[in-house]
Amino acid sequence: MRTTPNTISQNVGTATTVVLARALVICLGMFIVFSLPMILGSGMPGDMNILLAFMSIRQPILTQVVSVLTFMGSAIPTLLICIALSLLEWRRNYRSENRRQVTKSKNLAAWLNTASFRIGWQSLWPLIAYSGAMITDIAMRVLIQRYPPQVAYIPTLLPELQADFQRYAYPSGHAVTVVVTYTALALTAHYHGILRRTTLIFSSIVIAGVGIGRLYLGVHWPSDVFGGYLLAVIWLLAAVIVTRADNTIVRIAEKHGIVKQP
Repeated sequence: MRTTPNTISQNVGTATTVVLARALVICLGMFIVFSLPMILGSGMPGDMNILLAFMSIRQPILTQVVSVLTFMGSAIPTLLICIALSLLEWRRNYRSENRRQVTKSKNLAAWLNTASFRIGWQSLWPLIAYSGAMITDIAMRVLIQRYPPQVAYIPTLLPELQADFQRYAYPSGHAVTVVVTYTALALTAHYHGILRRTTLIFSSIVIAGVGIGRLYLGVHWPSDVFGGYLLAVIWLLAAVIVTRADNTIVRIAEKHGIVKQP
């Protein structure tokens, strides 16, 4: 029997959701424990040695490559990619649904149960992961106020969005956005059968390259990058789990009297 294309959220079974939830708890615990030294202001041992090792390989051609990778992992390009991925998810899933089921409902509870709502909600996981990770990243930077390494850094050669919170280092914003965006890209390509292996290799190179590039440029500590990676994984897991549980929204709305069953 031929299977129709679905969103990633729909392809995740109940058993897999339990596994993802456990992974989420583990990653969250790791992130909290890992963040404690930065919160207490002590930092991580070995940060400077690792940083200097990557700074020691600086070459003009490498600087240009790192600058391109840095731009690819910056806020605006990654946001646009996540928007495009959500639109792709919506388009493919909408086509797979019986269009006769996508109807306008007079009752809000009925509309929440319609295919049109499920399609829209389940397609938003890349944007939910991106937004949640970025908001958390900015909040942690402002609250922890860890400063970047005081070394000879290389300024960005390509234009990037500048904001006041960027004077703080933990977690790395580029590490967060690049993992969320290019993992979402690889997952979307896999489930839609679009250049699966090529996209996986490309995404892996960009993720690793941006992380290493933050050290190469001298703008982040290694622990900033690792913390950003962990935070991104947490939000990716949370977004996939939440968006597949569309019926939960209906139950919550009913519990609080927002809507009534038709």
